[in-house]
Amino acid sequence: MAFSLSFENPILTKELRTRMRGAKAFWILLLYLGLLSVILGGTYLSWLTSQERQGAYATQTYDMGRMFYGVIFAVQAALVGLITPALTAGALSIEREQRTFEALAVSPLSRRSIVLGKLTSSVGFVGLLLLSSLPLVALCFLLGGVSPQEVCAAYVLLMASAFLYGATGMAYSSFAKNTTTSTVLTYGTILLFFVGTLPLVSSINFASASLNNYAKPFLLSVNPVGAMLAGNLTESYFGLAIPSWLVGLTINGLLGTILTLVALHRIEYPRTDRSPLLRGLTALFIGLISLAIYGNDHCHYIYSWLPALLMPILTVLLIPIFVSGEGLPKGSLKQAFRRIKDGNPVSGLFYGASIIGILTLVLLGRGEYDFQSQVLSNVHVLSNPEFSAWKTRATDWFIVGKELAITLSALFGFGSLTLLLSQKLKNRWGAMALSFVVLAVVNFLPFAAEVNTYNEKHTIFINALYLSPIASVAGNTGYGNSGMLSSDGDALVWGTSAMPWINIAFTSLLGLISLRLLKRARKIAA
Repeated sequence: MAFSLSFENPILTKELRTRMRGAKAFWILLLYLGLLSVILGGTYLSWLTSQERQGAYATQTYDMGRMFYGVIFAVQAALVGLITPALTAGALSIEREQRTFEALAVSPLSRRSIVLGKLTSSVGFVGLLLLSSLPLVALCFLLGGVSPQEVCAAYVLLMASAFLYGATGMAYSSFAKNTTTSTVLTYGTILLFFVGTLPLVSSINFASASLNNYAKPFLLSVNPVGAMLAGNLTESYFGLAIPSWLVGLTINGLLGTILTLVALHRIEYPRTDRSPLLRGLTALFIGLISLAIYGNDHCHYIYSWLPALLMPILTVLLIPIFVSGEGLPKGSLKQAFRRIKDGNPVSGLFYGASIIGILTLVLLGRGEYDFQSQVLSNVHVLSNPEFSAWKTRATDWFIVGKELAITLSALFGFGSLTLLLSQKLKNRWGAMALSFVVLAVVNFLPFAAEVNTYNEKHTIFINALYLSPIASVAGNTGYGNSGMLSSDGDALVWGTSAMPWINIAFTSLLGLISLRLLKRARKIAA
């Protein structure tokens, strides 16, 4: 019996033929290799000049091999970030501009074939550019100092970065009205991602393509510049040594998959809701990032304030995304909440609560508050060590319990407000934008309004901090500045101990009022 597998994709075939039959692809390939060769030649001349000056103290040839290796992959990391968005940012928007998207939409092709075909052809061309640099990389093997494992890991991570950048361009191209807007948004997002992850590779010594002394890698390969060292390094999470390249491949690959699903969801017609899969992968991505932050000992030591504030910050950022929508489904809110597979805005509360639950379990397992608990129970350390250990753990549970209550009440209060805005506006982007404005005012404006020196007195506006879940968690966990809340001046402040309970009362009241108005609006609409 004959058995055959067919992966025929007409979009992929058409895109590859169109790109490779023209002269543009070969000019790009020529410029790509020419730029790498010129930079590598300049590096060699610079190294040769320094060797002549050093004389007897000249470095060995394997040091030059490491230098060439670092230069080649650092330049390729920058070129991947420049070339890939240009190939995908207009993949779908240009079809709308040329009035060919409608013909493509009514064809027998599935939306998955359209998105994956265009994305695969673009990322595949970037892969061709990367492979064309192998002869230059072979010089590093000739000089020594580089292992095949490093080179293979670097190429795999650069391909993962190309997939992420291509998916970003595809996502913006799926809803942007023109190619110019999509291109600007794509390059802006990639620039923010690249710059935002640069601190993760700050420990790299680019002259020798190695880590600085005593440096501890953390998410090193998420940034494409860190791909050059990921092959031989491991990162410690919860005491486990995990290959650095595997961490970067997982995070960038998962984020690229999420953005691909966004593009796929945006071009569906008639619209079929893929929100459950999209939300599920988003929750998984957040869980992986949280586990990385909680589990890395070096990150926990340097940024001890981040794990405690991660739960309310993520909740504040995700509420408008998970809960907003273009109106609410018919029927009762309880029934809509139970229909998780429908992906309706009400069921977004379930995904938000599940993320909060995961973060709470990790927070308790990590024992973030051991130091504070020991301070609270140190009076019993000498007299009764067993009682001290019990009180330490009980204090951990009490502190985390208050943080959980603050975050869940924030989800209920601001989530209900977002549902009300979705019902009123019938527009997801408008509801999302207004929700972010309200959250920004409540959570961040009080901090900006009360930036004081020690000699200044607080004003009455300091009390607005009671409304911020982030400030409440900071005061609850001890990471907040207790001197910020004092009763000097005209401020009517009770102190940090009252912040959690006042904030829970505020957000709960906000949620109840929003639900009441939401039910009234649905009755009027019916």
